[in-house]
Amino acid sequence: GGIEDSVDGGIDDWDDPDGTDDCSDELDHVASLERAAHTTLHLVQELKSSTAEVTSLTSVHKPDVNTTNTGDTKSSTADAAASSSSTAALPNLRAPLPDDTDKAQFLMKLAPRIRRLEADTVRALTARLEEVLGQMKSRKDDERESGTGSDGGGGGSSSSSSSAANGAVTATSGTIGTDSAAEERDLLMIGHCLRGLALLGRGKEAEGAFARVAIM
Repeated sequence: GGIEDSVDGGIDDWDDPDGTDDCSDELDHVASLERAAHTTLHLVQELKSSTAEVTSLTSVHKPDVNTTNTGDTKSSTADAAASSSSTAALPNLRAPLPDDTDKAQFLMKLAPRIRRLEADTVRALTARLEEVLGQMKSRKDDERESGTGSDGGGGGSSSSSSSAANGAVTATSGTIGTDSAAEERDLLMIGHCLRGLALLGRGKEAEGAFARVAIM
């Protein structure tokens, strides 16, 4: 319940076009998605193990069908009853205890919820990865456009050109620092997303996100 709520809530927040979350909140969201991927992987592994355990026990404890004739069946039944009555008073202490399948059966009942959690986590990681990649692409496009625009320009007095150049250098240095911090933050978030998808074995979803952003 809690993990599913956090995953669903993260998707709703990231679909907000206003983008009012702080940088630290965005990093916390992506980091929580990677932790959700770890938890989901553990649950999926436990589910697979439980399914295999219940399947093996079911196949081992199937009743054997006796194909002998009626006389042999009656004699074997009488022998089994006699042997069981003779050994009933002295149980075998070395015999292994019956397997406890309560946990396995409980996890198998939760299989639909675990699979839904896996799908929601992959969807949230993929959506966030695609969004961050789109932001980086837009920022690079803006940088190229601003660089092209700054190359052109008309003539003017030398003093005005000098003051304009100094102002442009100051603004550019501030922009570079801001872009550098934003790019570093985006790279951290991309790392969280890729690690989460890799944990769940969903490399195809990551490739698809890169491809969709590249053709935008």
